[in-house]
Amino acid sequence: VPQFWEAAMVLTAKQRQELHSSIAEYLAQNDFAEVGAAFASKAGIEMKSPGSANGVGLLEKKWTSVVRLQKRVMDLEAQVKQLEE
Repeated sequence: VPQFWEAAMVLTAKQRQELHSSIAEYLAQNDFAEVGAAFASKAGIEMKSPGSANGVGLLEKKWTSVVRLQKRVMDLEAQVKQLEE
């Protein structure tokens, strides 16, 4: 029986794995090493070695992109509203 959050998932398996890796990396890099390790274990992923630069800061980069795009959408919506008036 799928859980309620599984029905709403729109990520592919690869995207979900990348997200989980990014979350674990973020936790480990921000003084939550034990939480990151527990999360990685529960998510079934391996923690990357500290020297590995692959994907470092990916979660923060994507987060700032989302915020920037949200602002852009709001600006464009305001522009459309103004043009409709």
